[in-house]
Amino acid sequence: MLSLGLLARNWRSFVLRGVIAILIGVVALVQPAMTLVALVLLIGFWALIDGVLALGHAFDAAQAHEPWWPLVLVGLMGIGAGLFTAAPDHRLLVHFSRSLGDRRGGAAAA
Repeated sequence: MLSLGLLARNWRSFVLRGVIAILIGVVALVQPAMTLVALVLLIGFWALIDGVLALGHAFDAAQAHEPWWPLVLVGLMGIGAGLFTAAPDHRLLVHFSRSLGDRRGGAAAA
């Protein structure tokens, strides 16, 4: 729990966090294509790491004689989703930009 004394001593860090958040918001508004690319790649990286960790948990579950196949399924789907988002032809970015209303594919297709 944050106390007023802690906030008073560390006010500079809270102001810095706020300024950085505002700058990120301005960049997202000014460069929406770059923001979309960064968001898709971040989600893809997260899915890839989550899939690898799920496979690791599946091996642990198999050794403990617990149901392991759902974890393998989730792990393979996560790895597949992560690799799909990193596809060199940017299929997912084109799909996202079209679903957001840009029927030409926008800057993501370029």
